[in-house]
Amino acid sequence: FTLALPLGEHVAVACQPLGDRRWEPVPASQHEPCEFNVSGPRGGVAGTQVLYLSPPVAPVSVTILSAHHEGSGDGHVAHWLKSLEPKLPERIALEVRHEQAGAPVASATVSPGSATMLSDEGRFFVGQSYTLQLRDAVLEDAKRDFTVHHSGTSVRLLVRPRSTRLSLAFTCEGGVPPGLGFQIRSKRAPASHSPIATGRTPDSLTGRDETAEMSLSLPTEQQLVLGEAYVLTLEGSADGMIETSSLDFEVAQLDTRLIVKVGKRNQLRLMFLGPMPEASYGSGDGDDEVDAPRADASGVIPFLVRTTHPGPTGQLETVLRGEKAYADLQSAVLHVGLAVGEEFVVETARTQKWEALSVRFSMHATPKTVELRLKPAPPGAPQVEVRATNDESSLPEGHWARALPFPRNLGFVVRPADADRASKGSKESRPAALGLLSSDGVGQLAAGSLPGGARYAAMLTRSGVPLYDALGLHEQQVTAALEAGSVFEPSCYEFSTEPPGSTAPLTAALSLRRRTRDLRFRLVPAPSAAPQPLTISLTTGDAPWTQPQAHGRFAAGPAPTTAPRSAWYKPSAGSWLGDSAAWPAGDAVFELRFDLPPGYTEPALELLYAADNTLSHAMLNDRPLDIGGSRGFQTLGGVLRAPAQEGCFRLGTNVLQVTVANSGSADNPLGFYCSGQLALSPATAAAEPAPIGRGVRVFARHVGCGAVAVEGASTGNGSVVLRGHAALFVGERYDLHLAASPSPALGQFVVEDGPDPELRLPDMPATVEPAPLGWYDEQPSRSEMQSRTSSDVDRLSEALKRRSGGFGMGSTSTLLDVLGSRRHAELQELRVAYLERHRRELADDLAAAAPAFKGFATRLETQLLRSKPELDALTASKALERGEVLPLTEAICTSLPHSLVQLESAHRELFRESLADAIQRAAQRPRADAIAAVAPLLAELLARAAEASTAVSASEAVEADCRALHEAFLGRAERSSVPAEAARVLGSRDRAHLRRVDEAHARSYGAPLSQHIKGCMPDGPLRYALLLLLERAEDYYARKLHAAFHGIRKTPGVNLKTLGPSTRRTLTARLERTQSMSGLMTHDGTVIAIISSRCGRDLSGVAASYERLYRKPLVAEMRACMTFGSGASELCKLACAIVEGSPPYEA
Repeated sequence: FTLALPLGEHVAVACQPLGDRRWEPVPASQHEPCEFNVSGPRGGVAGTQVLYLSPPVAPVSVTILSAHHEGSGDGHVAHWLKSLEPKLPERIALEVRHEQAGAPVASATVSPGSATMLSDEGRFFVGQSYTLQLRDAVLEDAKRDFTVHHSGTSVRLLVRPRSTRLSLAFTCEGGVPPGLGFQIRSKRAPASHSPIATGRTPDSLTGRDETAEMSLSLPTEQQLVLGEAYVLTLEGSADGMIETSSLDFEVAQLDTRLIVKVGKRNQLRLMFLGPMPEASYGSGDGDDEVDAPRADASGVIPFLVRTTHPGPTGQLETVLRGEKAYADLQSAVLHVGLAVGEEFVVETARTQKWEALSVRFSMHATPKTVELRLKPAPPGAPQVEVRATNDESSLPEGHWARALPFPRNLGFVVRPADADRASKGSKESRPAALGLLSSDGVGQLAAGSLPGGARYAAMLTRSGVPLYDALGLHEQQVTAALEAGSVFEPSCYEFSTEPPGSTAPLTAALSLRRRTRDLRFRLVPAPSAAPQPLTISLTTGDAPWTQPQAHGRFAAGPAPTTAPRSAWYKPSAGSWLGDSAAWPAGDAVFELRFDLPPGYTEPALELLYAADNTLSHAMLNDRPLDIGGSRGFQTLGGVLRAPAQEGCFRLGTNVLQVTVANSGSADNPLGFYCSGQLALSPATAAAEPAPIGRGVRVFARHVGCGAVAVEGASTGNGSVVLRGHAALFVGERYDLHLAASPSPALGQFVVEDGPDPELRLPDMPATVEPAPLGWYDEQPSRSEMQSRTSSDVDRLSEALKRRSGGFGMGSTSTLLDVLGSRRHAELQELRVAYLERHRRELADDLAAAAPAFKGFATRLETQLLRSKPELDALTASKALERGEVLPLTEAICTSLPHSLVQLESAHRELFRESLADAIQRAAQRPRADAIAAVAPLLAELLARAAEASTAVSASEAVEADCRALHEAFLGRAERSSVPAEAARVLGSRDRAHLRRVDEAHARSYGAPLSQHIKGCMPDGPLRYALLLLLERAEDYYARKLHAAFHGIRKTPGVNLKTLGPSTRRTLTARLERTQSMSGLMTHDGTVIAIISSRCGRDLSGVAASYERLYRKPLVAEMRACMTFGSGASELCKLACAIVEGSPPYEA
């Protein structure tokens, strides 16, 4: 460019952006300064100066990703790869070329999955276009064009493995059969996945070709790719001549030829021929004698087939073993090891009836028949029979395991009885004989196999030892076989053979007890599939709208529907709510409850509505909604909105409530109509399945006989232990099932032998329907206790007669035996049986017959006989009557939701009103400030108990509740009430979920929720109740028991002034407060209340917490502290019996 500059001036030219932005300059940077002095003739050209510029550079990063996992799957993608983890080379070579010049500017080797910064070094100019190309033999060619930006550029390149071509070469001695099926699977894919490819050998094969070639033609979406490992499974033939086999291979080149060897079984038929009869001579008349038949070749004859040439180990290899049945004359076997052209030898064992036999043969054709001409065993030697029987002493009469057969190929060994005293390796230390047991446990030794006049010992072994090489087998080898594990407990029987010449048979009897093992495994939630899009209709007349309260003649319940008036909007779906003729004047409330399952994003709510007269307001989960402007009833013009992602919705039950105003003073038409639906979109990933907790029933069924062997239930973390005594036998096969579930078996297992008494199985994925969690100590009634109920009623009646007559000797032991040995369900059966027999309550008779000095023991006896809901209702009612807030708070805040539902029902049945109403009524009394403080929270817990019993504790709900509770309690230090949002969350969740929220609060905000509440709420009954909801009930009652034994002062964590009634001002109450604080004597009332209310629920957990907190078993503490005072001995014995009778606690 040309500039007019004044002469003699010093000028500097620099590159910089224009200020007025009238045009956009080309991005560039100045390479070096440009300065000069203006000189030359006036009006002429002073000279030429050069301004050196270069484009600016910027960094470029590259990320390599698998195309199969980035949503870029198309017709060129092998679909079976999409469900697997990406498998790419560890290092991938790349090249970058300038698009216009076509010259390479950079190359690099990067790792897939992470961003790699390419070295710029002035190569990547801003505004210039480049092409990123893949240079890897394992991956398909891929490239990506990009332009460099000022702030830097990130380039993502999606790659996929290179497809290959596969040809198969089948080889088989004797010819490849046509139509032989095969499958190809990825080795990384689960067995449940469909095979990548299936096929069959060509039907055109004649069966005589020993090699068959075929190319595997696969569609694009099923092609094999480089770098993957596969397994080809060859299906066996229907006639059994071809065995099922598999071949692992890896594709490492574009054209792969795979040689598949087909294993063909050859058939060997053994003909057992008895001896010919001795020749007989005729009468001399010249006629030929008819050939006499051979002798019967009966008897069980074990045999084996060996090679005649040493194998890789340097010894003759045993190809197969078998056994001829008693009445059979031939045995046919199929085996892949019987190769055509090889030489073998078949050997039979010496039996009581037949001599041992050895015959060589060659497999020149299939099938092959070998004749075995048997010779009788020499007579005169003593016969020995080993007979094994099941030891049934540990099995009940009629137990299914009594009919179990003996395992196949179970062997026995006979050795000299003094072999242990013989020198190792000598002839005396070698077994004298070996044999096999039949399925009914009978084995026979050949006559003459044991020299007479000696003492021997018979014991069990396995058939893994070479049974027909007895003379060459050392004792050390036999011992190793015995120690390798056995189906049965070790058993040995010593016997003596008769002197030489005696033929009296001998029997060695082995009484065998099957070995058992316990089984341990863990139930884990099966991975849940990603939810599908879901719609929920909210249209009136279509969705289940209700009216929560009565309006005139319209009762509470389903909302009444009506035909529209002539002036009303005419809906095409659903119907109007209300009445087109006459509805009471005033506000009418309609309500819709609907459930939002986990795994979906929060939806937006938008309903079109019409109303006569008007829609006053609308609430969603107690939060007001935007109802817009009403357009009346002639058009569907009103819009009711709840924006998405604003926390209006919640997991589980949601409540939509509308209030319609009906103007006027007399009955007149009222109507409300809305139309719309919720569209639920699945979250990006499948929702986390709820963990499997306690109480999931599992049983093991024996595969052979179908009998249920053992059953059990899961503990808190899904662990299951099935006790195997007389049920899970080593060597037997079982199926695992979920109780009361139509789903298939969880899995099948064989109880294998091992040194550990427990057999551990891998985790078992299971799909468990969500159900209200019960108490882990809750156990069903036992059948043996049901049969004792009638006799126990007689014993109790007699004991009560003796006690009421002043003869207490023996009555205490009877009561302790009957009441202390029963589960809670069994005590209820006993109570019903006693009532049917005597028309009186057993608890009333116990109280009437008890001496005064046994008051505490009798109180525990009577409370044990109450049902849990009944006992809770009585405790709550007594607390309300006395104005005591602590027993009421404990009964509600340490209970499970389903028990609160039962409590409400029991209270209504006993006192003709709900407990929530009774609490609200008691809160209005004078001087009832403590109850009034907790009444709203307790009422909310009772009102939402049914909802809480079915709520799912998903991770999303835990995080959402954590945020809601944290925000609800902020700034509450000057108030003594629970925010409505906090009350809703606390009431609609179970206590296990709330403890998860407490832990999540510690992770998110640095302190548990309980600590947050302490800082936000003033001290008092309400804060005590809130903290009790978040604390483990087991720990709470363990600390309270310690305070009962040793006093409140010596028990940190118990924030109470007394263990007794706190509202009384009598001298007795003051003495009780002193006793509670000091622990001079055990506070028996606290012990009775805890034992009676927690037994059958979580008493085992309370005992475990006590031992964990105070390093002393609870029963030992009770026996040490409850030995003073009148009646303390009987109370202590009964309380200890109840604690000891609780089921084992497993965390």
